Amino acid sequence: GCENAVVIVIKGKDLWSNEIIGVVSPEMEGFGELRNQLRMQLPAYKVPKRIIAIESLPRNASGKIDRLAIRQQLTAPIDKNSETP
Repeated sequence: GCENAVVIVIKGKDLWSNEIIGVVSPEMEGFGELRNQLRMQLPAYKVPKRIIAIESLPRNASGKIDRLAIRQQLTAPIDKNSETP
């Protein structure tokens, strides 16, 4: 359900360069068909260009999805000195 999904807007240089990203938990039901469902219900410009699965959606003290933490993860520069497991 919706408790396992959130939409994040990554701000661009202007309104037209903003990027809409859907972020979901991998165990969300219907993950594979999500984009098609959104296309049927939303105008094309509101459908996320990318849908990303994150292992664990961060939560705030109230138990809500922490949008700021996700936005920071998505916009963090990649450290070229770090090793990937």
